[in-house]
Amino acid sequence: MTESHLLEQLEELAGKLGIRVRYENLQKMNPGFMGGLCRVKGEYHLMMDKRTGRQERIGLFLDALVRFELNGIYMTPKLRTLLEEKRGAVDIGSLKNGSAGSVDISR
Repeated sequence: MTESHLLEQLEELAGKLGIRVRYENLQKMNPGFMGGLCRVKGEYHLMMDKRTGRQERIGLFLDALVRFELNGIYMTPKLRTLLEEKRGAVDIGSLKNGSAGSVDISR
């Protein structure tokens, strides 16, 4: 699966969950900030700096989406595996050192 295809699937999944994805010039407001999930007036927004690379965007999507209940939502087996691996890395990493770890998308 290409990074571009994976990003399309992640953005589609975010939409199914009611998450609005926004690409903004975040570096101008807060240098070094790449983005993240926030909630405004009860609505979830995934903010990303518009200059982030594909790998960073994939990471931001995965970090945000693992926080939601995903059972019963159709997605490709590859995407489900990535999210489950990320969820496991977050659970284990948070116990060890607060780090979420990384996920290999090359499979």
